[in-house]
Amino acid sequence: PMTVDNKLRFIEPMDALIKKVQPFSSLVGTAQFPIIGLVPFSNVLSVPRTLDVADAIGAEWLNMGEAKTRRVQRSTLTARTVSNALSSFKPGTLIVTPGDRDDLLVAAALSTMN
Repeated sequence: PMTVDNKLRFIEPMDALIKKVQPFSSLVGTAQFPIIGLVPFSNVLSVPRTLDVADAIGAEWLNMGEAKTRRVQRSTLTARTVSNALSSFKPGTLIVTPGDRDDLLVAAALSTMN
């Protein structure tokens, strides 16, 4: 097996992976169902893009920015004061807040500039 991204590495040989999967499906790794390649787990590829989340909830874009490439690695639901919510404003975090909390929306937007 090979990968284009050199950060994605196989930890075990393919034969070892086939042996782990065969108790669940005896056809895996046979002539009837050969393994022709594997894609290793990747945090980057396993989380949705900002664009995907927005599409799922039918959001309207004010500024799409880098939504096609930014990944949502965690989310937080907050209606706290700005000073108490600051610790949530980290790269990769989806901030879910009431629409009338202009202070949190502005603080979240400004935190990306820091």
